[in-house]
Amino acid sequence: MSHFFTNCVDMPTLSAMCQRRQLLDPYIFKRINNLFIHSFDNYKTINGYRILAQDGSDIYR
Repeated sequence: MSHFFTNCVDMPTLSAMCQRRQLLDPYIFKRINNLFIHSFDNYKTINGYRILAQDGSDIYR
C-alpha cells in the first residue's frame, strides 16, 4: 500500500482497505478485465494465444 499512497499524509490502514474492498461488486473486476483484454486488437499470438500481463509484469520472448 505504501507504494500506492506515496504522497499521502493520512495513509489508510490495511484494515480500512480490506473493509472497503469487500464492499466492491465482483462484477467490477470482470468488467475491468474485459475492457483491458478487448483494448488489444493486433498483438502477435503464441500458438494462437494472446499473452498479456496485467499485473505490471514484463513478458520476454
